[in-house]
This record gives sequence, structure tokens and C-alpha cells, in this order.
Amino acid sequence: MEAAQVHLLFSRLQAACPKPTTELRYLSPFELLVAVILSAQSTDKKSQRGHRPAVSARQYSTSVAGFG
Repeated sequence: MEAAQVHLLFSRLQAACPKPTTELRYLSPFELLVAVILSAQSTDKKSQRGHRPAVSARQYSTSVAGFG
């Protein structure tokens, strides 16, 4: 996609849903990223159980090192 097409797409999405919400709970952008990645292969509620203890135990980039 060209930059103008991307801008048009995001403009339309914002007009259609100006304040999107999610069932995912998060305290930081990093936690949201982890929750989204996990929910791609699961349901939102199941991913909440999986990511919350791991992310809460560590801060931001150090939490990634603990995953393997």
C-alpha cells in the first residue's frame, strides 16, 4: 500500500470506530502487545490467563528474556 492509501484506511477506521475497546486487560503498551500476540492463537479470555503472570513478574524488555 502507498502512504496515501494507508492514511485513508486509518482515517476511515477512526471515523467508523473513534474509541475502540478490547477485552484484553493491560497496563502498558508492552503488555498489550504480548496479549495481542497470545490472543492471535487463542481467545481473549484464555490469553489473559497466560500472559498476566509472566508480564507482571518482570518489567518490559526483561520479561521477553524469560520466555526462552
